[in-house]
Amino acid sequence: TILNTLSNGLYDVYSQHKFAYEIWAQLKKKYIIEDGGAQKYVTANFLGFKMTEDKEVTSQIHGFHMLINDLKNENINLLPNLLCFYPQRKHKNLGHAIVHVRNEEKRTQMD
Repeated sequence: TILNTLSNGLYDVYSQHKFAYEIWAQLKKKYIIEDGGAQKYVTANFLGFKMTEDKEVTSQIHGFHMLINDLKNENINLLPNLLCFYPQRKHKNLGHAIVHVRNEEKRTQMD
């Protein structure tokens, strides 16, 4: 049985259940709550992202790109309404923005 394979600590928690589906339901509930917490954490990091003057632009873009990947890994889709905050976007995707920023940095270093 499932209970025989558990460690002593876990056995004490799940021994009250007589059926596997009861254990499964409790585990599912636990991990859904934890998953929701992870999604809130990732969303908060994304919404709190700010670029600063004291750091290199490319490293900040890399950090932003990592936040986007975290959103994708958690299956969080940004609302289409969020795009209304950026009505005059110059770049169609992050890759174009990175190329533009690198070109601007090179141009300013030459000046």
